[in-house]
Amino acid sequence: MIEASGSNKILEAKEFERWCKNNYSVLENWYSLILSKQTTYLQNQGLITNGTKQVKKFFGGYKNVPVKVVSSELKDDAIHLKGLKKFLLDFSLMPERQYFEVHLWEEYLIFAELLGIADKVEEQFSKLYPNFNQLSPLNTTMTTIAIRDLAEIGYKGYSAGYSRANSSYDYSGSSRSSGSGGRSYSSGGRSSGGSSGGGFR
Repeated sequence: MIEASGSNKILEAKEFERWCKNNYSVLENWYSLILSKQTTYLQNQGLITNGTKQVKKFFGGYKNVPVKVVSSELKDDAIHLKGLKKFLLDFSLMPERQYFEVHLWEEYLIFAELLGIADKVEEQFSKLYPNFNQLSPLNTTMTTIAIRDLAEIGYKGYSAGYSRANSSYDYSGSSRSSGSGGRSYSSGGRSSGGSSGGGFR
């Protein structure tokens, strides 16, 4: 992000999108590295093991192919995570909402962001506790908006770079653009329709 921000060290939406587009392979390798390291970690913990399963051959018969076998403990973790997602989405319907602790909901909102449902959780949560941002040192509104938009802008650029690199033909005679506009941030809030007037500081 520092590299993409240029000499003024203010990361603007178009700058970040352009960097991700031109360096999509760097992001691709980064994603692969994360998956590889996490898989190795889970294997070292015995939560994922190597196994085989039989599959049908095209012309009949069976053959053994290598597969990753997930432990029951890891499956339970996945089920609990899915349950947390359902709880966060259905929170406004549950009687437990009367029990409220600021630090707990700060953690919930971080998980909601990771699960891709922060906007929905924020919407219903702000109706139940409109003064949450005054009680919490975590400015959830601006923080989650900025992180979410930064991720969306980066993915937009990455997708455009990947598509351009894997396209056989470009009939327009120039590189494809992933679109225009976008949000930018400074200390003054959000603006749309371009990257002028602010950035990610």
